[in-house]
Amino acid sequence: MTHDRVPSNGDVRTASDISTYLSGLKPSVRNLASAAKALARIDELGWAPLGGYCGSDVLWPVRCLVCGRTCTRFYSHLRRARPASRHPGCLPKAEHPAALAKLAERARSTCGCSVPHAITPEEVAQAFEMVAQAQLRGNAQGLVIGLDRLLTPCPATGARAVSVAAHVQATNCISDKERTSVELYLPGDRVSVKYLSKAHGPCHAYNRTVIHTKPHEQHEQQVWVNMPDDAVYGSPLQFFATSDSIALMESTPIASQSPAYLAANLAWHLAAAAPNSMRATWPHPRSNAMVKEAFTDAERAEHASIAARYIRRWRDRDPAGFSAWQDSCAPTDGV
Repeated sequence: MTHDRVPSNGDVRTASDISTYLSGLKPSVRNLASAAKALARIDELGWAPLGGYCGSDVLWPVRCLVCGRTCTRFYSHLRRARPASRHPGCLPKAEHPAALAKLAERARSTCGCSVPHAITPEEVAQAFEMVAQAQLRGNAQGLVIGLDRLLTPCPATGARAVSVAAHVQATNCISDKERTSVELYLPGDRVSVKYLSKAHGPCHAYNRTVIHTKPHEQHEQQVWVNMPDDAVYGSPLQFFATSDSIALMESTPIASQSPAYLAANLAWHLAAAAPNSMRATWPHPRSNAMVKEAFTDAERAEHASIAARYIRRWRDRDPAGFSAWQDSCAPTDGV
């Protein structure tokens, strides 16, 4: 993902002041929103930043909260929970689910830090305004204070990301120019897509798989996705990365996901956690030949742990929808 970066001939002091929060990036609304989302996502996956957010495809110094080691990782990999082994020398994969479940217990909905962070929608709006005013007036200290409220680690980082996303959406404060940056996809990515169904017309399909990608000059990337059987135009179907008809299933932190995404992601992780579960792969995408590959026991345990987090979040976010799902899963008498 391409971000508007600090120019090399810019204000050196300002760039130095904000590097703790945004490494090589301007404090634009889009970069602040992307950083808040990224911090929440890596936190729920057991990573802590050791430097400012630097975009998706620049190496980011981080600490593994499972074992304590430090390394550098691309956020484009971290947000996908890749690699599954985390890094060389980490704890065995079989121990990851328990470690991540324990880390998840730290999450809070309010900030209890000695220096308070912006968590509620009102606090987030105030912090964004502080950053904007500080830039207009050349107030480096005010800028740092605003960035600190939005982009330093906090047990409520997930709740903060929700408020930041809501603020950006409600105020429509990201310009068309800033919106030109797009997600790039990798084969094997799990995505949601909008498509035309033979039976139901326009539909939204979740948990589809990216089979193949190819660079595209105008639209950044062509993406081929395996489609449901009722897709009018068959499978695989081509999408452009710039389209709003395709999105990654889990690039957004769990705390920020809609009930529909929570339900779909839960369903996928439960299926992956089941005994004898298999994943679909396309080792030769041009032939569109699917090959089933078994999950390992360690992977199944990890998916079970993630499913438990989705259950908790969906239950809190959408009690009625969660209750209806529970009822649909309940065994029927006599069966």
